[in-house]
Amino acid sequence: MVFKIKPILTARQLRRAKWTCAFAASMLTFLGVLSNFVVDAADDEAPPKITWQKEQWYSMDVQEYPRGRIVYFSKNTEVCQSSLLIPGVATLSRGMLAVAYGLCLCYLFIGISIVAEIFMEAIEKITAKQVIVTIKDEAGNEKQRKILFWNATVANLTLMALGSSAPEILLAVLETVTSLGKCPGELGASTIVGSASFNLLVISGISIYAVSPENDNDDDRDEEMDKGVKRIYDMRVFAITCTSSLWAYIWLWIVLMDQYVKVWEGVLTFVFFFILIVLAFGADKVTAREAEKKKGADAKDEIPVIEYSAYEIYKDLLIEQRGGAPQDEQSVQKRDKMKRFLKQTMNTEQIDKVSLDELKKIVEGEGMISRIKYRKQINTFMTGKRPVIAKYEKMKLEHAHADQLDENVKNDDFGFVCLHYSVSESSGKLAIQVINKKRDVGRVRVATVDGDAKAGEDYDAFDGVLEFAKGEYSKPIEVGIKDDDNWEPDEDFFVQLYNADTNGELVGQDTKTRVTIIDDDKPGQICFQDAKAQKVAPTDDYCEIVIIRKNGSDGKVTVDYETIQLG
Repeated sequence: MVFKIKPILTARQLRRAKWTCAFAASMLTFLGVLSNFVVDAADDEAPPKITWQKEQWYSMDVQEYPRGRIVYFSKNTEVCQSSLLIPGVATLSRGMLAVAYGLCLCYLFIGISIVAEIFMEAIEKITAKQVIVTIKDEAGNEKQRKILFWNATVANLTLMALGSSAPEILLAVLETVTSLGKCPGELGASTIVGSASFNLLVISGISIYAVSPENDNDDDRDEEMDKGVKRIYDMRVFAITCTSSLWAYIWLWIVLMDQYVKVWEGVLTFVFFFILIVLAFGADKVTAREAEKKKGADAKDEIPVIEYSAYEIYKDLLIEQRGGAPQDEQSVQKRDKMKRFLKQTMNTEQIDKVSLDELKKIVEGEGMISRIKYRKQINTFMTGKRPVIAKYEKMKLEHAHADQLDENVKNDDFGFVCLHYSVSESSGKLAIQVINKKRDVGRVRVATVDGDAKAGEDYDAFDGVLEFAKGEYSKPIEVGIKDDDNWEPDEDFFVQLYNADTNGELVGQDTKTRVTIIDDDKPGQICFQDAKAQKVAPTDDYCEIVIIRKNGSDGKVTVDYETIQLG
């Protein structure tokens, strides 16, 4: 498959990128030259050389083991030794060690990113907690409002900072605890300072540099601002956090002027953190109060409040739509309340016309930690994981678009907009766009082709002819997706374009698209209710062993079992 490179940078951005790369290369060259002078100066003060087998060495180390010893001779001023290394591995060539260490670091980085993602999801769950409070308006009428339990500013300064900086915090704590009373190593406070400097300078710079009028097209952008311009929502909080960041470096320099960190200095540094939280929280409250006065009656007061979660509403109404909901009075009243909420907020009672993400925004509001979704996307891309979807969640994703193909491998007349779709089996149907490139009067036959997914079992077969009028560019076809409660691996089927007169397949790489049906069923795990040994009297006729199914119960499962004589 041939792809063409799409210009993702404007000429101005490309020029900036070139100058940035040139500057970085110049700095690296300067540091390399400077390091040679430093090494030469260090060589003048190097310790006496050690002679062994007529060869000169700078350092030596002996490792004792129960069955012998290993003596290391090194050309460096210190022998590179660690309890994490296999004995003798430090004597291998530097090139081989560089490749091996690089691969290990990449593997560890992926592992850390997975752990950090889980940690961030836990923090997101904590900060998403909401409570329903009763307030009185100016007329004295009581109204209910759903608010976040956590203050956004406090959460960002505490939980968010802890989650995003957990790896370097752990490294610094381990290094500090293991080297108390000694000269700190490379992973102590230097890790925190380096990370903070990187965030303050590099991340902030890239974030500002990346925004331009050409790419500032987010749906949630501030329409009051010109494209390419971002507004600081709360200047008070920003001023406090920015000043605190600069003061942190100044205070660290003051503390380390005498090369010692005293106990009272450490305690005072910790107290500064709580002062920052209190000041930022106060500034946030002042800004919120001013915004409420300026806005008058808060628009959120007009949004109905419901005590159920978005997922609970989604699941219950979908089950009812499929005829499997309980019909007791309490359940019916609960679903009626959910329908009224949908009608008031989204102008529909049909849950299949609403996406789970849209419903979450209405019920739970915008997530306090919105950047978690970008972490998930990167980790999913790096680790090759399939998307994780909830039961009954409607999900439709487009992966490969036809405009990434080179023109000479595409069909001249007709084609698909997207070449690979992913859809959850609960989605019900999938709309696939077919385009008429020349906008002339024309006909094209569209038909589904089985892959792992089979027509009639996993999806509804489609075979029809699309007729385009003069000037008509695109037309959709809808393919029904069948849902069941049985677990099965993700399955594919294809949609192919044919000549409407000869029924031959059209030539071109954009005349066939793949559809992946993602299973959302969770069969669960089978285990013993009591994993410990069960005692039975010799006089008993039988022994009852209970087997349970947990973490999911979709579909029918069978279990094979046998008894094994131990003695």
